[in-house]
Amino acid sequence: MTIAKEAKDMPEIIRKIHGASATAINRVDSAPGRQVWWNYWDTCLRSDNDYAAHLAYIYWNAVKHGIVARPEDHRWSSFNRMKGGKGRMNFENEETGLKLNIEPYDDF
Repeated sequence: MTIAKEAKDMPEIIRKIHGASATAINRVDSAPGRQVWWNYWDTCLRSDNDYAAHLAYIYWNAVKHGIVARPEDHRWSSFNRMKGGKGRMNFENEETGLKLNIEPYDDF
């Protein structure tokens, strides 16, 4: 498992996520070698309010770009599972050794 003990560890972790996910996406699309990711930036979340603001941005992004009318309508969103503390997101990728657990958040 890859764990970020310091902020300087994040570029390598993100590189592994991008590599594994790009390979998987390209396999599905029969497009080996296609560039899927172009860049990334990271932000240190400093409080519960900061976390809520970033999560709200993610959930409302599909609305902002006209993909759906409401966050709960977005097929690929975790919004409905997470709203009201009803769910938990778990992500584990054996290829990269990454594991992510996100607890429910009910302030939406």
